[in-house]
Amino acid sequence: MDQLVNLLKEKTGLDDAMAEKVVGFIKDHMHEIPKMLGGDLGDKAKGLLGGAGGGLMDQAKGLLGGGDD
Repeated sequence: MDQLVNLLKEKTGLDDAMAEKVVGFIKDHMHEIPKMLGGDLGDKAKGLLGGAGGGLMDQAKGLLGGGDD
């Protein structure tokens, strides 16, 4: 999880506390996030975040202990 916090800080400029809150939200709502993105946007984001090359969501799942259902 530290790796994801550090990545958020590096890419967005968030401080430690805010990056940890974001990671906590992602962890708590991981299965809801695609619905939150909605419709076509969700489908497009799915390719970006979880594409065949091991996208961001796949990396986040690995860091947070999630896996394929």
